[in-house]
Amino acid sequence: VATGDSVNAGTTGYLAGSFTLKASNSAVLLDRIVLTQNGSMISSTDVANIKLVTTGGQQIGAVLPNLSGDGKGTYVMSPAYEIPSGQTIQVNVYADVLAGVNRNMKFNLLNLRDVQARDKTYNIGVNPSASVAMTQTTIQAGTLTLTLDPSSPTGNVAPGQTNVTVGKFKMTSYGEQVKLLFMPFKVTMTSAGTDFTDDIDNIYLVDDAGNQIGTTITAPSAATDVTGVWDDAETTNPDATFGTSASNINYLIPANTTRILSLKLDVLSGGNGTDLTANLQTGTLNYQGQISLSSNGTTAVTANKMTVTSNPFQAKL
Repeated sequence: VATGDSVNAGTTGYLAGSFTLKASNSAVLLDRIVLTQNGSMISSTDVANIKLVTTGGQQIGAVLPNLSGDGKGTYVMSPAYEIPSGQTIQVNVYADVLAGVNRNMKFNLLNLRDVQARDKTYNIGVNPSASVAMTQTTIQAGTLTLTLDPSSPTGNVAPGQTNVTVGKFKMTSYGEQVKLLFMPFKVTMTSAGTDFTDDIDNIYLVDDAGNQIGTTITAPSAATDVTGVWDDAETTNPDATFGTSASNINYLIPANTTRILSLKLDVLSGGNGTDLTANLQTGTLNYQGQISLSSNGTTAVTANKMTVTSNPFQAKL
């Protein structure tokens, strides 16, 4: 049964192969299936959580965390799975594709002995009529995803505070090591006007290991194009971005790794801005896979709104 011929590294629950089994003349009890991955993937750990599921949604055997070193995966059915006489079942192979960029993945039933079954009536072994070669899949470039971290702050912040975290973002690389080239962002402040230098300064991005990403922007734009918004496309510099397409920050994230990025800044006393919302902007070709050398862009993520107030505690009688 044909399946897809390409998949991005980092894809979970991918339909990696499919085959049919038919019970002729008598009901058959299926006891064991051995799959072999014999594409050009180097490591047996490039795929994970491999499972067999019928088109009816029934899982056959246990989920395998990984293949063995020789690329094999053995599924033992307990109790045996029954295929009624004269019926055909389709068995789908699902797997998480963790790595193997620029290589091929192909699952097969290489030998007749890789399927162990018996006649239900006479309890004697039956042999399949043919081996099975499933669709070969090319593993393409990995990806980099951004989401808002659940611990991203909300609530009040007082003027005069330094190193205030205004957004926490979860960045995850899938499939291969990824290089972040630049990271545009945006800060929106109610009543801030177009001169943000009165409201914030010393803006920087840091990961959960303490590594700073790009350099600190000591002062924002003093004449933003849109009132109350400082973003990465200002007529009056600086833009709200760490690095650019012409001047990369070259921040490396290992394959299948999550980093928590914190956007921090100082909130100045005497500013006009009240509500403050930060976000990471959509990036255009702002990251590159280090095996595939393929470039792609991150999606925009908006942090929680924070309120700048000199009286964060309010008593009620």
